[in-house]
Amino acid sequence: MTRRVSVLLVSLAVATIAVGASTSRPFSTQAAVHRQHSGLFPVTIRDDTGYRVTIPKKPRRIISLDPRDTETLFALDLSTRVVADGGSQDEGAFCCKKAFRYPSQWPSPWGMNYPSRSRTLPHIEGGYDAAHPFDTELVVAKRPNLVLSLNADAAAIAKMRSLGLKVVVLDPRTLAQIEHDIKLVGRITGN
Repeated sequence: MTRRVSVLLVSLAVATIAVGASTSRPFSTQAAVHRQHSGLFPVTIRDDTGYRVTIPKKPRRIISLDPRDTETLFALDLSTRVVADGGSQDEGAFCCKKAFRYPSQWPSPWGMNYPSRSRTLPHIEGGYDAAHPFDTELVVAKRPNLVLSLNADAAAIAKMRSLGLKVVVLDPRTLAQIEHDIKLVGRITGN
């Protein structure tokens, strides 16, 4: 597990530093043998905003509202539990002005091995400013046990929480916080 986290941290650090560059080092989407930890639930954590979230059981239906978190889920061998992701835009395309075109821009220059299965997932657009909120109706329709969100669109996050969804906000700003969030995702998913 320590080696897997170290490899993932290095990959995320490279990708974080490479934002804005035309290429980055590939992400490894291969995960080591995955262990079942269903006995670890319920689990209570504080997300990156300090909000307390209790996950009552191992989540089977996960929505990731940020491509960064989708990559983390896939790297932790959780691709079969991801039911939607955070959009069809290039990560790092500020305010989503750069449309992501398939297949001409595949693999993405923002992560050369961005999980190919994510292309087939329903995309939940928005969340990058008040004029373009997350589509909370689509989120609810996917019946997630867990929603991973970037720290944006506080109104939509509050609405999802008021509807009983388990929303964990991830907002890493340093390498130590990236490591913390990867471990946090592993913990709340039972991985």
